[in-house]
Amino acid sequence: AGAAALVMSANPSLTSDQVQNILFSTAVDLGAAGRDIYFGYGRVNAAAAVAAAGTAPAADTTAPTVSIAAPLGSSTVSGLIAVSVNAADNVGVARVDLKVNGTVVASDVAGPYGFSWDSTSVA
Repeated sequence: AGAAALVMSANPSLTSDQVQNILFSTAVDLGAAGRDIYFGYGRVNAAAAVAAAGTAPAADTTAPTVSIAAPLGSSTVSGLIAVSVNAADNVGVARVDLKVNGTVVASDVAGPYGFSWDSTSVA
């Protein structure tokens, strides 16, 4: 909450979503690249977050477009699956999360967006 308060004091016009995105995008990545189950998005970098808040753009009101590029169709998958995603936004895409049953199982922060998903834990 401390870093979020610093970011909001640097730019009081930010929405809570913008503050969250600034904290995620300026975090020092730890462990595997991108968000992971051990380190989340990484260690908060308060100085970088406050600097980014001062230059934060206006609220993005246009929803992104996202689609699964592979695997396609209604076929059943099993084992280790390569998942490709197309994502675009008028402002930019900071991160693409792959969710299974509402839980984030993988994240990618740079296009082309792709994941290697172990489907064996899901019925």
